[in-house]
Amino acid sequence: MIRTASLTLFLGATWLLLSGHFDTKMLAFGAGSVVFVVVLAHRMGLVDAEGHPVQLSWKFPIYFIWLAWKVLLANLIVVREILRRKITVAPQLIQISCGQADELHQVIYANSITLTPGTVTMRLQDGEVIVHALTGELAADLQTGTMEQRVRKLTGEG
Repeated sequence: MIRTASLTLFLGATWLLLSGHFDTKMLAFGAGSVVFVVVLAHRMGLVDAEGHPVQLSWKFPIYFIWLAWKVLLANLIVVREILRRKITVAPQLIQISCGQADELHQVIYANSITLTPGTVTMRLQDGEVIVHALTGELAADLQTGTMEQRVRKLTGEG
C-alpha cells in the first residue's frame, strides 16, 4: 500500500511539474491518467521493491551527488589520457566480487560502474562483476571497494 501511494504521489508530482497546467479540466485529466497508470502497474505486478524502490528514496540524492563526483573525476582521468602525447592507456578486465544481497542492488552497482567514464560492466552473474577498465588507475579505484560500500549504504546493507 505504501508503494502504491508513493507511486501515485510521484507520478502526480511529475505530471504536474511537466504539464504546468492548473485549471480544473487539466488537473482532472492528469489525476485520471495517474490513477489509470497506477492501477495498470498494480495489476501488472510492477509496484514492488524493484519497480518502485521507496526504501532508496531519501538516500538516493546523497548517492547521486557522490556518483556525479566520481563521474567528474573519471572524466578528468580519461581526458588526461586522451591529451597525453604518449599513449599510456592500459585496458584490462577485472573481476570484482559483488557483496550486495539481491539483484536490484547488484544492478545499481553494475550500472554505477558503467556510468563512470573509462569503465564498463561487461557481465554481472552470481555476485561477480567483470569490468573493462581503460586504465590501471580506474581499475584500482574499483578494486578499493568504495563504490560497493556506497551502494551498500544506499541500499541499507552496510
